[in-house]
Amino acid sequence: GPVGGTRVSIMGRFVERGDVTAVTIAGVPATIVSQSKKLLVAKTGKYPEPTTGDIVLESSSWGTMTVGTQFKVALIPRLQKSKWTYVGDGMYKRVGGTTAVNLKHEEQNQPTEESQQSQTQAQSQQSQAQSQSQQQSQTQGQSQTQGQSQSQQQSQTQGQSQQQSQTQAQTQQQSQTQQSHQQSQPQQQSTRAQEAEHTEATAQTQEEEEEVASEPEQPTMPDSTPEPERVVVQVGGVAAWNGHTKGQVKWTLGAGSGDREYCEAVVFEQPFAAAPNVALFVSGLDDSENDHRLRLMAKEVSKLGFSLCIQTWSDSRLVLAVVSWVATDPDLQGTSVATAQSPEGDLLNKGERTTSANVKLQSKLGKEPTVFCGLSYLDGSADLLPGVHTSLSSLSKKDFQVDFRKTGNSVINRIDATTIAWDPAVWKAKYDILTETGTDSLERGSKLADGQGLREVLHEVKFSQTYSSPPVVVAAVVGLEWDGTEHSRVQAAVQGVTETGFQINYRTWGYSRMKLVKISYIVFGR
Repeated sequence: GPVGGTRVSIMGRFVERGDVTAVTIAGVPATIVSQSKKLLVAKTGKYPEPTTGDIVLESSSWGTMTVGTQFKVALIPRLQKSKWTYVGDGMYKRVGGTTAVNLKHEEQNQPTEESQQSQTQAQSQQSQAQSQSQQQSQTQGQSQTQGQSQSQQQSQTQGQSQQQSQTQAQTQQQSQTQQSHQQSQPQQQSTRAQEAEHTEATAQTQEEEEEVASEPEQPTMPDSTPEPERVVVQVGGVAAWNGHTKGQVKWTLGAGSGDREYCEAVVFEQPFAAAPNVALFVSGLDDSENDHRLRLMAKEVSKLGFSLCIQTWSDSRLVLAVVSWVATDPDLQGTSVATAQSPEGDLLNKGERTTSANVKLQSKLGKEPTVFCGLSYLDGSADLLPGVHTSLSSLSKKDFQVDFRKTGNSVINRIDATTIAWDPAVWKAKYDILTETGTDSLERGSKLADGQGLREVLHEVKFSQTYSSPPVVVAAVVGLEWDGTEHSRVQAAVQGVTETGFQINYRTWGYSRMKLVKISYIVFGR
């Protein structure tokens, strides 16, 4: 007969929004019984026979998603609540009893030695229970289902009034006599009933199940839906320049004046469970000889992606910008993302100046955090040998400081540094992600400080640990000094990543003279 009507529990990020509108299991629509942020329960439809197929969800957030494959729909007997309880692995046990038996339909035709002995004993006692068997036969002629129920009730009533040994013998005889009067039922079914003689119950058909008003919630087949791997962190980068076009968006920051903005859509390789925290960092730029103005912003952030926006204003002309980004799950334990801004007016005077900004951790950590930072906003004048620097100090469980320093005769209106603070031990224990951070610098006197045209310097950087495969490395500029008579052109590119280290390619071009370049880097691996 048909199978189905089984409850299936589905968990994972695809149901966490609670907006699933339809479920299909093995090609047949299922009924949604309930759903919450942690669990969706669906009831399978009807199938003509046992089958295997996919679990497909329809939701407002994800669209159509296949969340499970090779889900097996099998035939599981439902028994009356007063008699049986499911104990796992296809086995059932009588309430109050100690012996578990397998009642799957495909095993009902296998007689046991115990059932054969019971049959012989029942035949020898047939004359003793003849009147009782005739009464049961008449009852069965009216309804097979009622016959089974009355037989069980009668057996229980006799068991209360008679001694235990006589009750067992009469129960065996009643089961055998009842099945001998059923038409077109094989002898094996009689022996199967004797195998379950302590309960006088056999597996009911699908139609009989629907008549049992007090049937309990049935055990489901094991949930074959795998828990999707949680998306913890994703990284990437965007490079744009004069004449660059992405879709219908064109770079216009290298000419004109006033407020100008370039935005590029970033789509995550895998959706997050919720809108992530997005941190943006400068890893390369080509600025004009005018005042340096650059702002990075993440707009329209969702679990699917965001708009990465690069802005300039007034008479500044930004010819190129290279931006790195890091997106992290907002619910990560031991993680804090924030932006520090230099106090207004502290860096306006000429000469070397230093100031600081305090960053409060969004969640208290168990120890001093590891912190990664990089420039994300710059507003300053162009003058002879200008320079800007950021660094970290005073790390504690609750907060830390970002220190800003300027050199030369430049006037700095504002510097921003975006930071990511985290506990590496938590990331390793809870998310199986190894992390580290560090700095590297191209000091004064390199070939980027003199000459013209394309100039490059490679630095080898060694990891503090060995990874099982090449990890992901993100670099950000934290310090710059350049000759203010020319454009500030610089890029720090990560390349040649292996399990033990990577290379930083420092480069400049044209007539630019970069006196010093300092970068910070962060590593994510296994």
